[in-house]
Amino acid sequence: LVSREGGFCSRLRHKRERRVASTAGKGNRTGPAIEAGPGECACLVAVSQSGNPAARAWVISWQGGAGEGYTFEARMNNPMYKALLEWSLTQNDGTRPAAMDPKELDPEKKAFLERVMSEMVEDESATMLELVAKMHAKEDTEEEAEAKEDVLEHICDRVDRIDYAIALHAYGKGFLPAIHLIRDSKHEGVKSKAADLASLCMRNNPQLQQAALEDGGLATIFQAHQSPDNGPNCRAKLVGALSALVQNNKTAEAAFLASGGVEALRGDVAGISARLRLKALFMLQWLLRDSGPARRAAAGGLAGDLAQVLGGEGDDEAEYAAMCLESLARDGETRGGLDAPALRATVEQRLNKGAVGSGEAETAREALSRLLELLK
Repeated sequence: LVSREGGFCSRLRHKRERRVASTAGKGNRTGPAIEAGPGECACLVAVSQSGNPAARAWVISWQGGAGEGYTFEARMNNPMYKALLEWSLTQNDGTRPAAMDPKELDPEKKAFLERVMSEMVEDESATMLELVAKMHAKEDTEEEAEAKEDVLEHICDRVDRIDYAIALHAYGKGFLPAIHLIRDSKHEGVKSKAADLASLCMRNNPQLQQAALEDGGLATIFQAHQSPDNGPNCRAKLVGALSALVQNNKTAEAAFLASGGVEALRGDVAGISARLRLKALFMLQWLLRDSGPARRAAAGGLAGDLAQVLGGEGDDEAEYAAMCLESLARDGETRGGLDAPALRATVEQRLNKGAVGSGEAETAREALSRLLELLK
């Protein structure tokens, strides 16, 4: 909006022409200036003289004070836009009352509108309470277990923001029951979905991390992770829940380490499940980076397992393993436990064989290169 009497963008008022970016294509286009005298305003929507069919040029200006009407100049390459604009202005130009006086809806139309609104607008609070109630349903059959998995997945879709996760706990009373399902359910699918929900709620959420700790959630999740009754896919989900609970929470971290958490993750790294190994490596890379006690707990045999991962084919696995070893190499207390010559040979071999170094694997090459520099 431009005005000689102090409107916005006053720097435009004496310009005869402006160079403005075209709405389609590259480069600048020259358009005529828009000037406004006393009591006048002008609006520059877009200006283009490119001849490109995709470029729209609208210049709308009006003169006179309030109530004196508008004068429009519209340049566009689609006459339908101009017709729509002119029709809209004939209905109400904003300077005089609308032609049609508002009337109160008759009861029948009002009832119809209320019914439509109630059917189309969801009461999210009521829906959340309904879903939480279904979390407590029995799961004696496969069909009932699958129905509960769907419920948990539906809740996951609704708590993707931290305030929604807090509301699930404070209002819906549905967060802790998800952790209890990890302990009590007999179905791996239900446990996995419950772990997904718990992980989503606790990550970077100190309030729910504390609620889980007070409820014994760390022991519940850790015991389920260690149970031979749960397969590698379920255990991978449980590692994700442990990571969400422990990260950035010193109390949970100390309890996890005291329970033998690093040794448990080492078992996952040495296992045959690639998915579980990747989850464990991801947790280890930030845990060893942030925690001196964790590095000291890993100083035993973990380095050898990580070196074996470096020689594998997985780029993500190699990246996380290199980051773990980098943290151990930077710590003066743990560096001495590394076999630097053997590690250096492994890293050089991995970098030279070309399995890493292009596309999405570039970050793995960077991590390996940093580790190599530390080992020289």
